[in-house]
Amino acid sequence: MPYGKLHVIVFGAKGLPSVEMISKNDPFCKVTLMGSNQVFQTPTVSNAGANVQWEHSESMQVIEGQNELLVEVWDKNSFAKDELISVGRHWITPACNKPGPYDAWCSLKDTKGRPGGELRLILHFQSSGPAAPQASVLPPGAKYAPPVWAGGGAPAARPQQQQQQQQ
Repeated sequence: MPYGKLHVIVFGAKGLPSVEMISKNDPFCKVTLMGSNQVFQTPTVSNAGANVQWEHSESMQVIEGQNELLVEVWDKNSFAKDELISVGRHWITPACNKPGPYDAWCSLKDTKGRPGGELRLILHFQSSGPAAPQASVLPPGAKYAPPVWAGGGAPAARPQQQQQQQQ
């Protein structure tokens, strides 16, 4: 896994189970980069119910070994503890291997392990790792590249140049 910055857009969710007795869910989404202490959450959408749209974006720094997002959808409660609606995990490797944005749906499970809806994520990875070493370009027939301090040129051509200079 390369080093870099992962831009995460938590676009929305659909098919969330209801955890409210009387009203609709007031969901927010919490995203954690596994293997790190990086966490963010979306704003709460009041009375959204089973389908919600956040369109919330954040960036996370990714290093070796951090290759999975933990996503949790919670119901915001004013007078009691917030309640977990659904949870899922999503690998970020496909986003790291694809140029441009990677649009994906993450399957969620409720607290009893039953289907708990789907969460749409849009991920875009920007590598900040070292660039791949460039292959040196050698003239045809050359077996090695001359050192930079030697002034460059093809090894086979150098003896001919020296002979011409001596004459």
